Amino acid sequence: MSKIGVIGGGKVRISGLSATYRFARYCPKHHIRLYESSRSTGGWINTIKTTSGGLFETGPHSVRVATNLQSSAYALSLMTELGLEDDVIFRTAKDPAARFRFAMFDGEVTRLPYSLPSALLFNKLSIAEKLQMGLGLFKKQNHKRDVSLYDLIKETFGQKPADYFIDSMTRGIYATSSKNLTVPNTLAAVEKYFMTGIPAVNILKAIGSIDYTFPAKPFLEPYDPHLLNTAKSTKAKVWSLKNGLQDMIMKMTEVVQNADNSKIYLGTSAKLIRKHGSKLRIADSNGSEEIYDQIFASGNPKTLSCLLHPDDFPNELIELLAGFESTQVYVTLVELKNMVLPKSPGFGFLVPSCENPDILGVIYDSCNMPEHDGRGARYTIMSTRPHNELPNLVTDALGAIVEEVQVAWTHQIKGSNFKNVR
Repeated sequence: MSKIGVIGGGKVRISGLSATYRFARYCPKHHIRLYESSRSTGGWINTIKTTSGGLFETGPHSVRVATNLQSSAYALSLMTELGLEDDVIFRTAKDPAARFRFAMFDGEVTRLPYSLPSALLFNKLSIAEKLQMGLGLFKKQNHKRDVSLYDLIKETFGQKPADYFIDSMTRGIYATSSKNLTVPNTLAAVEKYFMTGIPAVNILKAIGSIDYTFPAKPFLEPYDPHLLNTAKSTKAKVWSLKNGLQDMIMKMTEVVQNADNSKIYLGTSAKLIRKHGSKLRIADSNGSEEIYDQIFASGNPKTLSCLLHPDDFPNELIELLAGFESTQVYVTLVELKNMVLPKSPGFGFLVPSCENPDILGVIYDSCNMPEHDGRGARYTIMSTRPHNELPNLVTDALGAIVEEVQVAWTHQIKGSNFKNVR
């Protein structure tokens, strides 16, 4: 029998809450305690209901289906386990929201290429620029490890692909320009295929080694394959829940709170971690101390570095954790007075730095999950500054996709997206 302390429920991946849940449900001989500084366990996963009945996700809007990955199977199996199987909403490959992505080019929201024919017909690149991109696949590469993602793509494929394709994507994922990110710390595929050697050869070698089948026996038990099989048969790309993803958090939290071997300390943060013989001791914000056999931390690495006592932990570890930088992301949730949808349906559009440094992108919530609509169309605007500092934020962001912007409801969320910069 062991005692385990978990610091933080997790911001997006809810790894702390997930670990606590599995111990509470399947490991009754182990005692587990979760320290959560906020008043809820879901991190950014939170569902807000508007006065018209619309649902907004303040964090992740949906969960991606990747049928060759263990995580997809466990996430869907968990929905069955929590009694939410009938509430799962799938979006298939045929849905515009799963198929089409957009980016802003020269002030115009433009559909990005999604196939080889669409790439050849893409009118935002000249024939010379398309030829340069094609030749880049056969150009021998030998980049230094500290090269920025932007510089690598610019040198290999040209400036426009770096400005519009890569920079808009990294702003959507990391909320910062690709000029600030080194390749090894961002996209593993780019490092694998484009850092050294000939990209086309590297890609061909990799294709033959990819295993597209899901393992017959998963690592963790129990496992219910029913929803995963449904996702495979319908070629689903993403999924959500009828009443929002917060239902998943509430069900998991309920299991933990009702289990005899687990406890959640809401509104309580860890303040100091010290060694206690072969064990570890946590001092919390309430002035209490508890001794644990193991500690699992899922919070901000920089915050964790401040918890480790320098007399008990290596300076190298503390400095490594302290080196993680963060950037602020502001999310503005907008519901229009009427069901005014984008001229071209899809998931949403991203904005490269060269087009607008303040707006990161817009998600078309009503295209992605129309089941969550109230009386008006829903949009999520991501920005680097709050909307009270950007008085034209809503009209600038939505004016490019809808003819008339009449806002019925707005709500702003502030969060952090962690990245390791060079």
